[in-house]
Amino acid sequence: MVILKEEKILDGRAILIINEFNESLVEKEINKILEDCVRPSWVEVAKAINRHLNWEYDNSQYKTLDEASSLF
Repeated sequence: MVILKEEKILDGRAILIINEFNESLVEKEINKILEDCVRPSWVEVAKAINRHLNWEYDNSQYKTLDEASSLF
């Protein structure tokens, strides 16, 4: 069964949907996501990444920057 008729990727939040594995296409999509997440601060970067990926900081809420920084 073919879901995608074209050679492209669907971003399913933390899942990339493709017909056939194509390393350059996947790398291009990941770079697009990372470029979209460039922000001036770590907190803003984390929030931007949360829109695209499931990761350890997904939906983390901190009251202060010191509280968030204590994780490192």
